[in-house]
Amino acid sequence: MDRPTDRWLILGAGIALILMLANVAVTFQNTRRLREDAQRVTHTHEVLTALENLLSLAKDAETGQRGYIITGDLKYQAPYHALLAELDAQFAEIAQLTADNPVQQARIPELRSRLAARMQEMTKNLNLRRDEGFDAARDSIMTDRGLNLMTAVRSLVGEMTQHERELLVARNAKSDSTYRESLTTGLMSGLMALVAAAAVLVLFLRQLKIRNANALTIAEQRERLRTTLASIGDAVITTDMDGRVVNLNPVAETLTDWTNDEARGQPLETVFRIVNEETRQTVENPAARALRDGVIVGLANHTVLIAKNGHERAIDDSAAPIRCQDGEIVGCVLVFRDITERRQTENRLRRSEAHKTLMFETTLDCIISINHEGTITEFNAAAERTFGLRRTDAIGRELASLIIPPAYREPHRQGLARYLATGEGPVLNRRLELSALRADGSEFPIELTVTRIPLDGPPVFTAYLRDITERKAVEGVQARLAAIVATSEDAIISKSPDGIIQSWNAAAERLFGYTAAEAIGRPITLVIPPDRINEEDRILAKLRARELVDHFQTIRQRKDGQLVAVSITVSPIVDAEGQLIGASKIVRDITREKAAEQQIQGLMAELQDADRRKDEFLATLAHELRNPLAPIRNTLEILKRQNLDGDTLTEARATMDRQLGQMVRLVDDLLDVSRITRDKLELRRERVELASIVHHAVETSRPLAEAAGHQLTVTLPPDPLYLDADPIRLAQVFGNLLSNACKYTEPGGRIDLAAERVDDSVVVRVKDTGIGIPVDKLDAVFELFAQVATALERSQGGLGIGLTLAKRLVELHGGHVEVSSDGPGTGSEFRVRLPLLIQPPAPLPPSTPSAEQTPIMSRRILVVDDNKDAAFTLSMLLKITGNETILAHDGLEAVAAAERFRPDLVLLDIGLPKLNGYEVARRIRAEPWGQSMVLVASTGWGQDEDRRKSQEAGFNHHLVKPIRHDDLEKLLKECDGGEVTAR
Repeated sequence: MDRPTDRWLILGAGIALILMLANVAVTFQNTRRLREDAQRVTHTHEVLTALENLLSLAKDAETGQRGYIITGDLKYQAPYHALLAELDAQFAEIAQLTADNPVQQARIPELRSRLAARMQEMTKNLNLRRDEGFDAARDSIMTDRGLNLMTAVRSLVGEMTQHERELLVARNAKSDSTYRESLTTGLMSGLMALVAAAAVLVLFLRQLKIRNANALTIAEQRERLRTTLASIGDAVITTDMDGRVVNLNPVAETLTDWTNDEARGQPLETVFRIVNEETRQTVENPAARALRDGVIVGLANHTVLIAKNGHERAIDDSAAPIRCQDGEIVGCVLVFRDITERRQTENRLRRSEAHKTLMFETTLDCIISINHEGTITEFNAAAERTFGLRRTDAIGRELASLIIPPAYREPHRQGLARYLATGEGPVLNRRLELSALRADGSEFPIELTVTRIPLDGPPVFTAYLRDITERKAVEGVQARLAAIVATSEDAIISKSPDGIIQSWNAAAERLFGYTAAEAIGRPITLVIPPDRINEEDRILAKLRARELVDHFQTIRQRKDGQLVAVSITVSPIVDAEGQLIGASKIVRDITREKAAEQQIQGLMAELQDADRRKDEFLATLAHELRNPLAPIRNTLEILKRQNLDGDTLTEARATMDRQLGQMVRLVDDLLDVSRITRDKLELRRERVELASIVHHAVETSRPLAEAAGHQLTVTLPPDPLYLDADPIRLAQVFGNLLSNACKYTEPGGRIDLAAERVDDSVVVRVKDTGIGIPVDKLDAVFELFAQVATALERSQGGLGIGLTLAKRLVELHGGHVEVSSDGPGTGSEFRVRLPLLIQPPAPLPPSTPSAEQTPIMSRRILVVDDNKDAAFTLSMLLKITGNETILAHDGLEAVAAAERFRPDLVLLDIGLPKLNGYEVARRIRAEPWGQSMVLVASTGWGQDEDRRKSQEAGFNHHLVKPIRHDDLEKLLKECDGGEVTAR
């Protein structure tokens, strides 16, 4: 090897190594300094955010306080309660963030004290509004104590914020300086190292041409270069002159997710994939330009590197060409670093500034700032709308000459000069009402508060103001009306266009019971009953149309809840431009007139309805009682005839039995009606199978269906369904529905009864092809004594109580019944839904001998009734069935006969002459020989109270006339078996 050349190679390699090591050291130091600076900037932003959040919560609470005081709506207290809930957490966060700042730490106790005082003032105002009304709260607010306390809070927060902003400016400046130094030193040292490495590489290549033996030395130098690049803190990628990757250092491998072996030979665009973070468009690779133009190229702003695994990082830095000794470009070196954390800090700062700008521009109040010379420096959108000036025309101009009326300009200038000279500002932090000047020269009233922004240097002031023209106009109208309404005998009330009470005279206080303090500020719906709220909407609609509401009669509600009849006249109130600004309402109490009128109308309606229902019921009752009497009379005439054949006698007896049953049913229905009206219906529940009840009801109704030629079909589920029910009452329900269908279905019609299980219930449907029910009468069919008018001519008996009774019985069983029909001529369908008894069926009871198998026993029976025909026929029936009977026709005779005859059973009427049945029973029970007798009350009185009295008198059983022979036989059999329990 040529010794001079060796020395140059060694010297160049040493210089390159030293430069690279120096670059590593400088890069590490710069990275550490950048990270520390970024942390300080982020910390300052966190302190500013915490202070902004605390002040924002306080402002929201203050705004919510105003909303609640104005409207009385509790939802406006939400910000106030939010501040209470978060106050300690907010101060804890600020104390933690400023732990390293003794200046800020010293201000925190004072800030907490000022904010606590403001919260106490807000609490007092809210309590005043709630307990004493709007005026008390307004008077408290007008003392400006709350405003002064809030201004003190803003002032101290402003001082703390200004302190942090000054720290932020200093730290940003230091960070920028560090970044520039890092960029410059890193780039220079890197480039110098790369140039030295390139020079060494060129020397090696030249020596390779001379001697192949130098190849090992060149490889060693390349390894040194790779090791040097690997030790650099930034990511480094080198390429050949075609832009293909030659080498990635470890940092570049981490950021791109490519290993050096995977990336070697790949196009740089494949390994180093970059896009714009906002548009997501591909960004030109800086290495391409460095190779093309031979210049150092920095990355564009907002560049994002997309790694092979899809992870994205914000990056910056530069690319530079690699040249050989003769200046030829042989490759490129790309140096970049991850700046994600710094970018996030910048984004947070931008969002914070945007938030403050949005608040400034969207607030409804005008915000205007001036400097110590009185020149406008800020002019928000609300100020542009209010004064008719563009921001660009306002900023930089003197406030006094622009928006202050001429009469007040000089005092304004003198006050500003006085403050600059002495620090005295009597108008600062006070709520003032002044006049202002629009761009068109017109003056208008404003409400104004001026505060000083706590910044170092010459003072800066901010004015918060709003246009109060409309409020002043309303106050003028109210003042003119006050004298008129004060002495009126009628209640005179004024309200805003949205219905808020604004005035309330003495007559209104007397009429509604609310004092003016209680009513003013609340909605007019305060005195409107809930079911008449929609009247206010109609009244407001007329007011908006500028229409008069004249002598509208309605109902309103007093404070004590009492309803009062009133006559209302409402007139719209408009301003000079025809805009609706409120309404005047005159209210007169017409309770006495309406009460007298309604009382007369009500009495007349009740009398007419009672008279109509009485006539209808008596006519129906007479008609229904005559219906069974006619066939009974005819049958008796037939029985008088001689030589009657057996079929005729059988049919005659059957006819009398049916008609007698119909009369008994009418009487039973009347008794059930009494129980319904007194809610005395009782059930005797037992476990019963549905099919047996349905069959019993069908058998009861089948004669009526067959007589009319109806086709009656019954469909029941294949499996037994069990109910916890009173079988007699349920049979009565289904029987009533079937009888009803038979009565109102044309001869030859169809009646279907079907039952099906639905979940844990059974639904029984009774459907007919009858006359149907008008849709508007569906709800009325279950009413007592109700019969559809179109059905009266088709009625075949009934008092109009069957469906009422059926509905009540179903409800007592925990079910419900409903009816549907498409109208006259379409038939109807009744649906009964009952709960099922879900439990395994009980074993069948042991079989008992049938009536034919039961031996006939002779009993000694005393029959007591003052109706001799009734006593005689009953005695004859008992004798025919093998009993020994005697008769008695008054109470004293009954006691004597019982003592003499000593009967097994006494059938005793209650309404007897000389001694009633109750007293007869007591005298018999008082005798030793009467203790074991079975006493049965045989009476026409069957109410629950009658049964109770008979049981107390000593009766064992209570039967209602006419006594059914089957019931009597059953009772006699129970007596034979020793069953004498009273029931």
